[in-house]
Amino acid sequence: MKREGIFLHHIMDEMEFLEEQCSSLSLQMHNHRSEHWVVVHGTALVTVGDKEYLLRNGESTFVPSGTIHRLENPGLLPLELIEVQIGEYTGEDDIVRFEDDYNRL
Repeated sequence: MKREGIFLHHIMDEMEFLEEQCSSLSLQMHNHRSEHWVVVHGTALVTVGDKEYLLRNGESTFVPSGTIHRLENPGLLPLELIEVQIGEYTGEDDIVRFEDDYNRL
């Protein structure tokens, strides 16, 4: 797509999901996409590279492609967020897992 002299060739996916209380997603990375997470409700403990920090309602973070990351819900309330995936390819087979609570390594 070309718009006003700017060539856009990325694919953007957007999804919203609930994360169960006191649980985490796998420690992972993606080769072909970056992600932007926006917390809608609850508190998220995020790991991006070698940094770990909390995000609360309305706060967000960016995860560049090729960066190890994890999303956790450290609280008792459900965590609701919007995840925007940006990149050449956003398929589920672009997940490289390093640690996983659900034995999907």
